[in-house]
Amino acid sequence: MKKSLIWIGGIVAVAAIGWSALWFLGRSELSKQIDLELARAEAQGQTITWGTREIDGFPMGYDLRLTDVAVTDQESGILLQIPEVRSRLHAASIERIEADVLGKIRITAPIAEETRQTDPRLPQVINLVGENDGLRLSVEIIAGARRDFRVTAERSVWRVDQEDFPNRIVLQADGVESRQTVRGSDRVANIALDRLKLEVDGDADGQAARVEYAVEDLSITTTTTATTLDELLTIVVGGEGSAELVYQSGRIDALAETGDPAGSDRDRFSYTGLSGTGIITVADGRLEFRTEGRENVWTVDPTEAPSMIRGSFEAEAIQTSYAMPIAVRSTPEAANLRFSAINVAGDEVFWAQLDPARVLDRAPSEMIIDIETTARVTGSYAAAAAQGRLPVEFSNIIVNEVAVSALGGAIHASGDIELLQPLNLPMGSLNVTLTEIANLIDALHRAQLIDDETLTTADAMLDVYTNPGSDEQTRVTEVTLGTEGLTINGLPVP
Repeated sequence: MKKSLIWIGGIVAVAAIGWSALWFLGRSELSKQIDLELARAEAQGQTITWGTREIDGFPMGYDLRLTDVAVTDQESGILLQIPEVRSRLHAASIERIEADVLGKIRITAPIAEETRQTDPRLPQVINLVGENDGLRLSVEIIAGARRDFRVTAERSVWRVDQEDFPNRIVLQADGVESRQTVRGSDRVANIALDRLKLEVDGDADGQAARVEYAVEDLSITTTTTATTLDELLTIVVGGEGSAELVYQSGRIDALAETGDPAGSDRDRFSYTGLSGTGIITVADGRLEFRTEGRENVWTVDPTEAPSMIRGSFEAEAIQTSYAMPIAVRSTPEAANLRFSAINVAGDEVFWAQLDPARVLDRAPSEMIIDIETTARVTGSYAAAAAQGRLPVEFSNIIVNEVAVSALGGAIHASGDIELLQPLNLPMGSLNVTLTEIANLIDALHRAQLIDDETLTTADAMLDVYTNPGSDEQTRVTEVTLGTEGLTINGLPVP
């Protein structure tokens, strides 16, 4: 029995010594991982320093504590300051590091001289202060390489913290979950927020101004081959590589207001949307995007009504898609633009001002634009913008459909127009169909929105520039572009 106890005691002593050796070995590996992260950040243009670094927690784990952490972006000069970072790691595994960020975070960002010239009130730097509840960082390291980085927070509130800044700006995010990971050659980042709210107070043309924006259930995912900001900017202007952004949101509320919010002397504009989705892709020298907003409501409430329209406008859906080359090429490439606004309607406040006698047709309006073309980028967008021009040559424009229906009338156009380069001379035609336009013109006159002279002129132009269509309510015409200029229904337009 005594000999057994001696053996057990010896085993325990050896195990304790071995565990201690493993703990100190793990501590050394942890230090190496931290130094590796420093070197990786430095290679990407970021310098990280701290006041003190402590690694304790023997024997069951590692308690890492960093104080006065500073991260500087070498290119932009942006400085991030964190009072304290604490982390608890299990001794058996140091591949995943989770850390709590404590104290107020400060960001100091220089403002470019070009930006300051647009508003002399702007300071040389802007200081932001962030207060966070439950802010936690998580890093997973596999085979010496960072593969997964996460940020979570119950709430994060950021403010501009300086007296010489002209506006009050507050950004609040609730339920923050962010992740950055590596998938092959792609860097994938996702951020999900329960709610995001932005508040800005300042002045506009000497009047008090306020802007509020809030969005619920926001999710944004980006995927790119870029590893640095410079590489990403190169992709955006048509260089090699790819970048994609996908977003989805729930309810959106926006408000812009000038004047006294508590009084009647103020202009107010607001927007509400039930949901929004979109995808933006830049790859192979092309830009493409698709967006959709559902149950959109715009409300305009100006001071000087009725000289300005007041009321609300609702659209069941707004959809947009766009594709365009952005890199310089020797040959044209396909491009397109599609837009639709479905079931657009005004409320009673709007109609009471526009048509108190209830003469006009109040059925919801619609707009559809569907255009295809071929385009060639001839040079730098930045250089062309400085010269006030667009560095793109269009070869032809195919108008599949341009249609608008409102107030009981409708217009539909389609056709094909060639653009002869380098003169950019349009050649082609559009076939136009007008439905119920004569009745619409008459209704506008009875609603006192156009006078007698305008009514006479509009009826005469309809007779001269259009022909009868398939029925009494339809008129058709052809718009032709050529070497002799613009003609409508075979008649030249001066």
